[in-house]
Amino acid sequence: MTIRVKLLIITILIPLFSYSQVRERIDSILNIYQTSKNDSIINNAISDLGVLYGNFNLDSSEFFAQLLIERGKAQKDEYAVATGYHNLGGVFLAKGVFKDAIESFQKAEKGARQVKEDKLLASCLNSIGLCYYYMDDIKRAIEYYNQVTKIESLKDDYDVIGTIFNNIGGIYYNKEMYDSAVVYFEKSLFIGKMRTNNSSYANTLNNLSATYNKLGKHEKAIEYLNKAIAIHKANDDLGSLVFNYVNLASSYSNIDKKKMLTYALKAVEIGEEIKENNGLISAYKAASEAYSKNNDYKNAFEYQKKYTQLKVEQLNRDRAEKIAEIEGQYETEKKNRQILELENEKIEQEQKLKQSKLYNSVLIGGGTLVLIIAILIGYFLFQNRKKNKILEDKNQEISTQKLIVETKNSEILDSINYAKRLQDAILPPLKLVKEYLSESFVYYQPKDIIAGDFYWMENINDYTLFAAADCTGHGVPGALVSVVCSNALNRTVKEFEVTEPGKILDKVRELVIETFEKSENKVNDGMDISLCAYNQKTKKMKWAGANNPLWIVRKNEVIEIKPNKQPIGVIEKPELFTTHTIQLEKGDTAYIFSDGYVDQFGGKKGKKYKSANFKELLLSIQNEPMKKQKEIIANTFEKWKGSLEQIDDVCVIGVRI
Repeated sequence: MTIRVKLLIITILIPLFSYSQVRERIDSILNIYQTSKNDSIINNAISDLGVLYGNFNLDSSEFFAQLLIERGKAQKDEYAVATGYHNLGGVFLAKGVFKDAIESFQKAEKGARQVKEDKLLASCLNSIGLCYYYMDDIKRAIEYYNQVTKIESLKDDYDVIGTIFNNIGGIYYNKEMYDSAVVYFEKSLFIGKMRTNNSSYANTLNNLSATYNKLGKHEKAIEYLNKAIAIHKANDDLGSLVFNYVNLASSYSNIDKKKMLTYALKAVEIGEEIKENNGLISAYKAASEAYSKNNDYKNAFEYQKKYTQLKVEQLNRDRAEKIAEIEGQYETEKKNRQILELENEKIEQEQKLKQSKLYNSVLIGGGTLVLIIAILIGYFLFQNRKKNKILEDKNQEISTQKLIVETKNSEILDSINYAKRLQDAILPPLKLVKEYLSESFVYYQPKDIIAGDFYWMENINDYTLFAAADCTGHGVPGALVSVVCSNALNRTVKEFEVTEPGKILDKVRELVIETFEKSENKVNDGMDISLCAYNQKTKKMKWAGANNPLWIVRKNEVIEIKPNKQPIGVIEKPELFTTHTIQLEKGDTAYIFSDGYVDQFGGKKGKKYKSANFKELLLSIQNEPMKKQKEIIANTFEKWKGSLEQIDDVCVIGVRI
C-alpha cells in the first residue's frame, strides 16, 4: 500500500460542486448576472461561474476568467482584473500548462499587491510555488512558499502559514528528503494547534505519519495517525476515517499482522457503511493484503475479487460521467454564448448612452453646425449610393457565394473542433501518465485537428500497460478508426481481463474485425501498434508490436525489438502476435512510436527523416531529462519539416527506467 502526502491549496474561490449540481447553480448565478445593476456583484457572479466550471469544463472556466479580465479592464477595477488572472492561472494549472499558469498568477500577484488584497496575494504565491513544484524546480517552489510567510498581515493567520509549512514538507517528502520533511511538518503541527480548520491539522498529522513510516519509525507513525483519527472521529468525517484505517493497517504490516488485519477490516466496515467507492476500493485492497500476510489466502482472494470488481465498476462509472459531461458541453457553450450576448448588449447600451449625452451636448453648444454637417453628410451619402449601385449589383452574387462558402467552412470547422474534444476524452490524462510513469514524456502532434494516432494506458495489478497506436489514415477517417481501436483495447483488458501484450493484440484484432464486419461495405481499416506492459517492481517489460517496433537505449546503444509484420485488421494469413519479455536495467530508456516522425519530409533536400537519423537523435539526448528530451524531439521535427506540410500524425512515447 502507498501512503501519499497531501499538499494543501490556499484559495479565495468558492467551493466546487458536483457535476449534477452545476446547472442548477449556474442558473441561479446567471439570474443574478441578468438582474443586477451592480458591477461588483456581476463580476463576482462571473468569477463564481468560472470556478464552478473549473472541475468539469476547463474551456468554459477559461471563458469566464477572460470575461472577468476584460470587464475589469473596461471598468478600471484592478481587483476584478487580478481575480480574473488568478482564475485563468488555475485553468492553466489544471491543464498542466505551467509556464502560462505562472505568467497569469504573476499578473494576479502584481494586481493583488496594488490593491493590497493579501489573501489573494497569498493564493497567487502559493499557486506559483505549486507550479514550480510540478516543474521539478524545488528551489523556486520553496522560495515562493516562503514569500507567503513574510506577508505582514498574514503572520498571525495560522491556517495560511500552517498550510505553507505543510506544503514545503510535502515537497521534501516527495523528493525523499524525509528528515527535512519532518522539520516542516512539525512546524505546521505547532502552528496547527491554533488553526480554525482542524481538518487541515489532521491532514498534516497524516503526512507526518507517512514520513515516519518512510523513516522506518512505525510506532511514531502510528502515534500521529491515531491523533488524526481522533480528529476525524470528532468531526464525524467517515470518508477520511476509511483512508486513516487503511494507512494504519499499512503501518502495522511489519509490526503486528493481526492488528494490520483488524484495521483493514475496520476500513472495510466504514467504507461499506458510507458506500464511498474510492475509500472502499482502498479498503478492499488493504484487507486482501492483510489476509495474505496472515496466510489466509481464501479470504485474501475474496477481497481481491471485491477490489477488482469495484475498481472496474468505478472505471466504467467514470467513463459514463465523462461521456455525460461531454454531452452537456453543448448546453454549457449555449449558456456561454447567452452570457456573452448579454455582455455585448450591455456594452452597446453604454456606448449608446455615451453617444446620446455627447449628442445633446453638441446640440446645445452648436445646433446650426450639426444641422449643416447632417445636410452635407446626407448629400454625400446620396451621391455615394448612386455611384455604388452598379458595383453593388455586380458584387452581390459574389458576396452571396462567399457567404455560403464561409458558412459551410465554419460549420465544418466547428464540427471537427467538437470531434477533437470527444477524441481527447479517450486519451489518458498526462497527469495519469506521470503518476504511473514518472520519468516519461508523450510527444503527440496530429497532422490535422483530429488524428488517427492515439496513445493509451491502463494500470492492472503490478503492470502499467501503455501503447502508441497508428490507425489507418488521419483527420476525420483516422479519428473514427482510432475510437474503434481504443475501445477494443479497453474491452480486451477490462472486460476480457487479458493482460499479456501478444494475446491483447490477438483479441483486439478479433474485436476490430468483428466491428467492421457489420458494415455492408468491405472495410479493411485497422492499426499498427507498439504495446508495453511494464512491471516497476521487477523491471521486466512484456511487449508486442504490430508493424511498429520497440527501441531500448542502453549504454549508448539502441536495442531494437522487431514487431510482427502484420497490422491489427483483416489480412490473408494472420498469425498470433508474439510476446517478448525484456529484463530492463536502471538507466535504460524505452521508446515506442508511430511512423509519422521518421516518414516526415524535410531538410535541405526535402527527403524523409528516416529511422537512422531518429536513432542518432535519441542517442544524442540520453543525458537529458525526459522533459528536455521531448522539447528536443519536438524542435528537431519542426526544424526538419520547415515550410513543408506535415504528412502524417506523430506520436512518440519515452520511458526511463
